[in-house]
Amino acid sequence: MKIDIRGLADTRRAVGELAKQIPFATAKAINTTAFAVRAAEQKELQAKLDRPTPWLPKQVWVKQATKTSLAAKVGSKSGVDGTAAVLDRVVAPHIVGGSRLPKPVEDQIRRKNWMPASWRAIPTPSETRDQYGNLPWRIGCA
Repeated sequence: MKIDIRGLADTRRAVGELAKQIPFATAKAINTTAFAVRAAEQKELQAKLDRPTPWLPKQVWVKQATKTSLAAKVGSKSGVDGTAAVLDRVVAPHIVGGSRLPKPVEDQIRRKNWMPASWRAIPTPSETRDQYGNLPWRIGCA
């Protein structure tokens, strides 16, 4: 066996310069993975919910990793930056159960005192709906 260590100083210098790039490369790899997870979650929302509006999948956020903070977060805006987000309130009843948010048309009916606050409006099958299965936001009654 023969070991040749000529050029060891040059090798050490090259490795030292590459070591400076490790945090950047790691953050880049973490962010690539986080965006792939976001895409998978958006696809899952489309597959599991009945005709979600285009707004819903766009509410999955990514907080990217940096060279100094090698961690990324994927989730609703509140899960990513700590603020309150509508997505949590809209999707949570479908995932963990509980009562849903009132629909905009229900809020309008309540403002006109046509329905108590504790009730939910259940549309009939003949009711006009949009392409996502929702009632129109504005009701035509005076």
